[in-house]
Amino acid sequence: MADPPCSLGSGRSRGAGLRSEPLCSSTRWGNRPYAGLGEVWFETREAAAAGRQSPEWSAVVADAREFMDMPTIVVAWAEEHRASPKRSESG
Repeated sequence: MADPPCSLGSGRSRGAGLRSEPLCSSTRWGNRPYAGLGEVWFETREAAAAGRQSPEWSAVVADAREFMDMPTIVVAWAEEHRASPKRSESG
């Protein structure tokens, strides 16, 4: 059976500094502690703060309330740090 469509990544506006929505999937296989995973990336912390106040974010949350058990949702924020290039053996 195919995975259901995701609300994130459905062609909605990329307003408020949203960089990408690289992952949005659900799983029905195995003994997983989750039914799905969504991910959004912003260019800066400020863009993320503005995005959470946007009409687009409000629309996604309102949509999620229609089919998700909101008290069980886990939200995590992470900041990307690029590793420096590997140094050569000679210095």
